[in-house]
Amino acid sequence: MQQSHAGDRSIKVIASYNIKGGVGKTAIAVNLAHCAVSAGCRTLLWDLDEQGGASTILGQMPVISKRRARRTYQLKDHITASPWSGLDLVPADAFLNLLDRHDRPRHLRDLLQRIAGSYDRVIVDCPPTLGMATEQIFEMADLIVVPIVPSSLSFTALAQLQGYAQNRDRPSPALLPVFSMVDRRRRAHREAIEAAPKQNAIPYASAMERMTAAGLPIAEIAPGSPAAKSLAALWRTVQKKLAPDAALSQAA
Repeated sequence: MQQSHAGDRSIKVIASYNIKGGVGKTAIAVNLAHCAVSAGCRTLLWDLDEQGGASTILGQMPVISKRRARRTYQLKDHITASPWSGLDLVPADAFLNLLDRHDRPRHLRDLLQRIAGSYDRVIVDCPPTLGMATEQIFEMADLIVVPIVPSSLSFTALAQLQGYAQNRDRPSPALLPVFSMVDRRRRAHREAIEAAPKQNAIPYASAMERMTAAGLPIAEIAPGSPAAKSLAALWRTVQKKLAPDAALSQAA
């Protein structure tokens, strides 16, 4: 059952999350943020992963120092404009260790509700962990995009996340599994896609690795490429999952 944010139903929170790292969740988060801006959404990208991959792509290398974090926990005080027109960013080091210091399940959601009137879409790049942070992510998100590399370990991680969602005593946001870093030369990858042909699949692309150096999304590095087209298709799927009759454009 998908939850709604009280007080402002226009803001939708999309989390890119998997308990397993190295599955392409940061690339998906960053490119979904660009898709949202391109669709005319007022968009915020929140980098909650302490590794700061999304922040780095946008030219804000995180500094691992507790002294760097400002002495305020108002989300609005940490929002900064990104180099991409129309996209705002909460950098990774703005709330260093935030998830570890706060055990209230609704803490992150409460922070977002205070800025609900300012954005249509919030894309969150989540840390790869299962624990206290998981409950906060589930309380915050309207939709959780779960990138999985077609491999047994990734499928196991997905099953764990699905089990967590089913066993909660509160409504859970919808989970949207997405094949990521797909290499059709590998038999296991081909078989996984053939077994779930309707599931979104993002191919492995060297352009993904160039994003950090270029500071640009796939749509600008390699427009018309299979990766760009698949990410645009994922954005359309996300929009349909969130609000099939949304007034906002669903075009990527």
